[in-house]
Amino acid sequence: MDLCLNGKVAWVVGGSEGIGYECVRSLMAEGVRVAVSSRSETKMASASESIEKKLGKRPLTIQADASDHQKMQEVLCQIVKQLGRLDILIYVAGISNHGKLMDVEPETWRKNWELNVVSFFHAVRIVVPEIKKQVSGSIIVLGASSGKQPTPNQLISNTTKGSLIPMVKTLAGELAEYNIVINNVCPGRFLTPRRWHLAEREHEQRGISAEDYFHEVASTVPLKRLGEPEEIADFITFLTSSKASYITGQSISVDGGLVRSII
Repeated sequence: MDLCLNGKVAWVVGGSEGIGYECVRSLMAEGVRVAVSSRSETKMASASESIEKKLGKRPLTIQADASDHQKMQEVLCQIVKQLGRLDILIYVAGISNHGKLMDVEPETWRKNWELNVVSFFHAVRIVVPEIKKQVSGSIIVLGASSGKQPTPNQLISNTTKGSLIPMVKTLAGELAEYNIVINNVCPGRFLTPRRWHLAEREHEQRGISAEDYFHEVASTVPLKRLGEPEEIADFITFLTSSKASYITGQSISVDGGLVRSII
């Protein structure tokens, strides 16, 4: 299927590893010119080298913290200067600190809220004037299954990721007149670098192996396996294409059946 994405320009915020990295790869495989921003220049360099080995070309990489709003504005200017336009924003940046009510410090709450919600708001705010110049455009934010079905011991993540659902629905109505679609993609249990970090934590706390931990997590998913990052990345690429131009304001689960709700 030709997704008609060749020549489009995308900005992936937080695209140096995991699902973000796979989004960059998937988009570039469809002929999209991609700019990547991330806090870590080292991770970006490694990701860029890896993609060049696979596809024979590199993304534009720019170091930036998504919560530094002035820097993000500068990144956008650099993207437009070097790539000429912007059609797609994919916001993957985010953090998720575990903890119950009495475990969560106010500063931790603030940092999570700032990166997961406020910085996404600012990213959308700065890119919309540029995307409006095109015939159409697409904005995707990476939410979480916990935003729909709260996970125990994840008060902050449940709240911040859940807040994206009404936010995206509201913005869909506002951006429709410019033919810009916006959606929230909610992953379930995926085999990402963060999942490996959690496996290490479980090994330290409970002494179980990574293999046993992954099996334990997979058992909570109806499909009985963890998702691979490229599976959700390829769906996101489809969602940014003209083939999905009538989908907007949605919070779409990609979770192997994890979330049990009917909507």
